[in-house]
Amino acid sequence: MPRPCSPRGRQPVPRQQLNTPRKPRQPERWMPPKIWTGKTVYILGGGWSLSMTPVDQLRDRGPVLGCNVAFIDWPWIDAVYIGDQPCLLRLLPDLERWHSAAPGKLIMSKHPGSTPTAPWIHHFTHSQHLAGIDTRPGQICGNRSTGGGAINVAVQLGAARIVLLGYDMCANQHVQDGEPHRCNYHDRHLPRSRYARPQDMPSPAQTKQQRRRHAPPPLPATRGADRFATFSRPFVEIAAALQKLRVSVYTCTEGTSALTTFPRVTFAEALEMV
Repeated sequence: MPRPCSPRGRQPVPRQQLNTPRKPRQPERWMPPKIWTGKTVYILGGGWSLSMTPVDQLRDRGPVLGCNVAFIDWPWIDAVYIGDQPCLLRLLPDLERWHSAAPGKLIMSKHPGSTPTAPWIHHFTHSQHLAGIDTRPGQICGNRSTGGGAINVAVQLGAARIVLLGYDMCANQHVQDGEPHRCNYHDRHLPRSRYARPQDMPSPAQTKQQRRRHAPPPLPATRGADRFATFSRPFVEIAAALQKLRVSVYTCTEGTSALTTFPRVTFAEALEMV
């Protein structure tokens, strides 16, 4: 059987290029502006200690960067970083409403690959290094958690000092409605089912019975201590990289925190770091 040729009949078309679907267009790399140069940046993690922290007192004190769904509890924050791709897809409707109400807010995430998102979401390219701080424009280290990646995001935006709130790095002991909560304080906003792809999300035309029938398995109610050990491991390399960059980082977590890498300050002391 003769090999197929190009339309002009001159050069043969490689067989592996026949009937190959076109790759989706990748989002362009975002070059973050240094809008927080020389400033103290407050980062809201996902620990349950946030329920005991008067976060509203940080308003107008300095840039506040929230992780995942922090913008739902505190819509006045300046920026949000979502490092979990399934979480980003589940929150797209809420993010769109938040963006419409305040177009100047920054919404950032890691590079989504072929996953379609919105044009107002700025995507960082994932660094080849798993842990640490990447100073190349538009690239961040994932650091095995959204909270760890958010520190690199703050550095990319020019932060000179960083205060971490809600970085518990340990499971909470709170029980509500007869069921233990998940590891993150913000998880109470997320639905019980995980939709890994946009096509898996239920259509508005579907009935409640159809949604229950085709819903993915529910998220686990609790996560083991090994998950928090994974979250904590990259902070040694993060601290070493920040020391070279002369960026000061402090932990301001009410109650018990397993993160001992950085110096601890009280909330009153954190308010004065402007």
